[in-house]
Amino acid sequence: MKSFALFLFGLAAAAIVIGCKNPSSGSDTDTTPYTVTYNLNGGTGATAPTDANTYTVDQDVTAAAKPGGLTAPPGTPLNHRFIYWNTKADGSGTDVAVGTGTIPMPSGGLTLYAKWVDTYTVAYNPNGGTGTAPTDSERYASGQEVTAAAAPAGLTAPTDKKFDGWNTQADGSGTDVAAGGTIKMPSGELTLYAKWADTTYTVTYNLNGGTGAEAPTDANTYASDAEVTAAAEPAGLTAPADKRFDGWNTQADGSGTDVAAGTGTIRMPSGGGLILYAKWADIRYSVTYDANTGGGTVPTDANTYTVGQTVTPKAMGGLTAPADKRFDGWNTESDGSGTDAAAGGTIAMISGGLTLYAKWVDTYTVTYDANGGTGTVPTDSVRYASGEDVTAAAAPAGLTAPADKRFAGWNTRADGSGTDAAAGGTIAMISGGLTLYAKWVDTYYTVTYDANGGTGTVPTDGNRYAAGASVTAATAPAGLTAPADKTFAGWNTESDGSGTDVAAGTGTIEMPSGGGLILYAKWVDRTYTATYNLNGGTGTAPTDANTYAAGASVTAKAAPAGLTAPADKRFDGWNTESDGSGTDVAAGTGTIAMPSGGGLILYAKWVDRTYTVTYNLNGGTGATAPTDANTYTAGQVVTAAVAPTGLVPPTGKTFDGWNTEADGSGTDVTAGGTGTIAMPSGGGLILYAKWSN
Repeated sequence: MKSFALFLFGLAAAAIVIGCKNPSSGSDTDTTPYTVTYNLNGGTGATAPTDANTYTVDQDVTAAAKPGGLTAPPGTPLNHRFIYWNTKADGSGTDVAVGTGTIPMPSGGLTLYAKWVDTYTVAYNPNGGTGTAPTDSERYASGQEVTAAAAPAGLTAPTDKKFDGWNTQADGSGTDVAAGGTIKMPSGELTLYAKWADTTYTVTYNLNGGTGAEAPTDANTYASDAEVTAAAEPAGLTAPADKRFDGWNTQADGSGTDVAAGTGTIRMPSGGGLILYAKWADIRYSVTYDANTGGGTVPTDANTYTVGQTVTPKAMGGLTAPADKRFDGWNTESDGSGTDAAAGGTIAMISGGLTLYAKWVDTYTVTYDANGGTGTVPTDSVRYASGEDVTAAAAPAGLTAPADKRFAGWNTRADGSGTDAAAGGTIAMISGGLTLYAKWVDTYYTVTYDANGGTGTVPTDGNRYAAGASVTAATAPAGLTAPADKTFAGWNTESDGSGTDVAAGTGTIEMPSGGGLILYAKWVDRTYTATYNLNGGTGTAPTDANTYAAGASVTAKAAPAGLTAPADKRFDGWNTESDGSGTDVAAGTGTIAMPSGGGLILYAKWVDRTYTVTYNLNGGTGATAPTDANTYTAGQVVTAAVAPTGLVPPTGKTFDGWNTEADGSGTDVTAGGTGTIAMPSGGGLILYAKWSN
């Protein structure tokens, strides 16, 4: 009451002042400058804002922003927040929004008190949508305007729905709030639910190849699963060739759902995009058969066919051919210039229907000619149309080829210059008939090489030769080994060499009639020479200009004139070994067979020369000097004889054995069967009686 009284008092005072204004001033405006004072009203942690401006009465004052660090007075509930300034400390005055609100300057100045009020939050619920709902970190006082969030980019609508703002109830029965619109914060927490409205779709019609009319249009829109009634067939619609209109279908190829034109219904599919295509059904046609100058009864076909569908033409059935003709299937033209269709084959139905005319062709025969062969030729009783394939007969078993020829099929000319037709192969029948001549070609033979007792690899010849053709004989093969004591001398047509010789590498021979050319290696004796070796003797060794085959008899040469034996040796003929351990061959008369492989060397055979011992009484008398019937080789030990009985020494001497010198200056040898001496080289050992005084 006190405040109200003061307010009335102030109004009265103002009226008195206004009434007492100096009339001569011409104005009643209060131009006194006033200031604004801010009071944190118990808040802590910050300094109250200041405003250096001055304002005249009724001039708008913009409230200061919230001071940084400002916290609620101690003991204030946690949900209390600084939201407004107020002209009264207890908040009963005029609210002014922080930082944005304005208030007219009253007379006498203005104090704005921080107003601490309960605040609440806003929560957003996707309400069946998926993704991320908006968030709002602000707190709002009851009655404060809340700006609703925009449609969130990351929020996906439920199937067949679209975002239609927010609502305070999940079922949309509350208050609508447009995205970006405002709503007053209630006294308590606020949840805004995404509001989902049905997505609506349109129907499109497609004539699908039809012409002559516009496709129907439907101005309606339909929610998913809403019933759509299909449009009627458009007036003036012309079907594609060989088609008729058969309603609508959800697929251009007619594989989707059928919908009857004008009466049929279909549900709008989820996601919309319903296109109804004109459905075109095939027009079906029939087949007609025409005898085309033939007789009898033509076939019939009760089936109907769409254009392009396969028709299997009938057999000729009860038809009979005109003279000299035979049935060759059907044709789409009576003169045969159209499309052929074999009976039992296939042909495509054409627009408007199909007439098949019997096709009649002339027929001819095939004749076979032995053409120089002998025996029986084939026959063929079948008749063929011109151009028709004839299967040529196989090589006839009873037909014999001319000499050195072989059957190589048939030909349309006797000289083989025409068209070949393999036996069992095909050839086209010609107008007027066909004669096939046996085709005879040269028989080709091979050449065989025979080692004929040699070993190793014989040549081969991959060529084939006609009878009388020239064959060049192979060269001597590197890997062919001759029989013992033989040498290769070319080839021969007989294994014993009695046939025709053919030089290796250069010689030629004609392939004989009937073939079977075998060339045998021709082996001739290898010849060897005899060599003489003086085997330590000196002089000139004999020579022998002859050559000898293995086993041939070689007569040994006589001892050559001027041959000098080694010391203490004498010539004793020839021997096949240098040490004389081989075969002896008498010089000049003896013979020896040339050994296999040749290489006969005859060595001079040297035997030891033998010598005798002579005794000389060297002046003694009365007895006969001893004799020694033995002979000795050089170096052989000689045992000296005893003193002969009755030996009388020279006067004043006594017998003292033997000596190799008459004067006793040689070698002493004791007499009596105990003294020995070696036979000297060259022999001539004389033992002289040795006399001592």
